[in-house]
Amino acid sequence: MKPRYPLESLRSLRHQRVEESAAAVAEQAERTRRVQQRHGLASAASSDERVRNQRVASAERDRLEGGLASAGDLQQQARWSRAARAREQRLEDQQELAAGQMRAAQRLEAQLRSTLVGADADAKVVDEHRERWRVTEKKRISQATEEAADELHNASRAGERIAVRERGSKR
Repeated sequence: MKPRYPLESLRSLRHQRVEESAAAVAEQAERTRRVQQRHGLASAASSDERVRNQRVASAERDRLEGGLASAGDLQQQARWSRAARAREQRLEDQQELAAGQMRAAQRLEAQLRSTLVGADADAKVVDEHRERWRVTEKKRISQATEEAADELHNASRAGERIAVRERGSKR
């Protein structure tokens, strides 16, 4: 009968924790990637809106300086400027929100990676102990087998001596 490692259930538990931690890291890495993508899109949208508004404002300024704008155009320009600033602010707010979500996702991913490293180290400790135990157990079994063989050999030799004595005493 092959001896069973006494800490096998602990070993299984440690390896299960490694697998669970690795799965959690993979899931969080995917979430982090999606959040980073949203942040990139929000940054691009904010930048595009700012550039577009600067172009329109510059064109309107040129019209005003060229004397081509009427009082109604100026009022419309003022309304447009307020609306443009509001759109820019909304996009900047979305960008900031995405940046905050990205930082939080990255922190969580780092924590999960740290947990995975710890779980892996714990599993390796038990694996190393198991290997030392297997070597020790193998030596113990080998030694016990040798001792049993020696005892059997010694017993058979003792039996031969007794048989020789008995034959000698019968004569």
